[in-house]
Amino acid sequence: MTDLINYRDPDVVFDELLSVYSSLQPNINISESSMLNFILRSVAVSLTNNGDMIKDVSDSAFIDKSTGDNLTSLAKDRGVTRELAELAILDLTLTRAVTGDAISIPASSEFSTVPDNLGDVITFKTFDEAIIDASNFDVSTPAQAVDEGNIGNVPVDTITQFISSINGVDTVTNSTSGVGGVNEESDDDLRERVRSVLANNTGKVTVGGYSETLKTFDGVETASVFAGTGAMPNEIIAILTTDETSNKIPTAEQLALWQIEINKDDNRAVADNINLFAPVEVPVAVSATITEYAGGSDISSTNVSVQSSVISYINGLAPSIDVRKVDISNIIHDNDGVNDFILHAPTTNITVDNFEKATTNSANVNIS
Repeated sequence: MTDLINYRDPDVVFDELLSVYSSLQPNINISESSMLNFILRSVAVSLTNNGDMIKDVSDSAFIDKSTGDNLTSLAKDRGVTRELAELAILDLTLTRAVTGDAISIPASSEFSTVPDNLGDVITFKTFDEAIIDASNFDVSTPAQAVDEGNIGNVPVDTITQFISSINGVDTVTNSTSGVGGVNEESDDDLRERVRSVLANNTGKVTVGGYSETLKTFDGVETASVFAGTGAMPNEIIAILTTDETSNKIPTAEQLALWQIEINKDDNRAVADNINLFAPVEVPVAVSATITEYAGGSDISSTNVSVQSSVISYINGLAPSIDVRKVDISNIIHDNDGVNDFILHAPTTNITVDNFEKATTNSANVNIS
């Protein structure tokens, strides 16, 4: 398409289009009276008349070919902001030969370098009014370059010319070099930074990549990531647990901090929207009666030990992991103080879905 829109002769464009269609469909009717012939001629005329516009639109959609404001917009969409030009600043010292009445140097007074071979100068203007007191010979005052860019980062003693006339002041010079002057980032440099960001993010923007990134955050224990779950294909949901609460359910404060971190540009694809949630709790009730204690065991201590082990098992399960009745039975059976028992609840396995997590506490685990 790019080659075709560079032509300015519709007949040449038509012949090219006709050649392509003929090679793809050798038996197709391309006679002058055919509908395809008419359509291709119309397309050829349109490409010829609007070639520049089509090329500009095409180029503006790609980082490698876009320029100027279009490139700035494309880069911003990918989380990269063009570095803007900045004005340099420095300190000026204005001096008079003899003392006398106080002299006012108005704000925005302008001073410059000596003209170069082309007659160009670098101009600075003062920020605020400055006063040479009656008993003083000089005063220092900050000034800012009139033009943006590193051209304003001039050496000491180069701003020596008066643009603004100041009666009673004999000399001016910059006592400090110009600093802070920055050129606007070039298209080539901006493209390179966008490529770098995209390359660095490649391994992070998969489901597995997001999961691994989340698990590096302080307090995150597990991260189950699901893509395309919302109305938009770039909607990402992550269900998190933490090692900082007894039932592994993160607090609202933790989720808020992690959400800010994962949605930073260096942690995600720019188009992705990542939302973090605590799993939906599935409360689990356990009831068991120990019918025979081991010889020498303390009944109260054994009950507490069994209860603690059951709670640890259930709260330690990751999201989407079912609670298995046999696992609870084995935990009770394996306690050294238990010889025999009856498990009253749960009576079956408890199913836990993707966005859910089994939880329990001492009030819900009754061991007697």
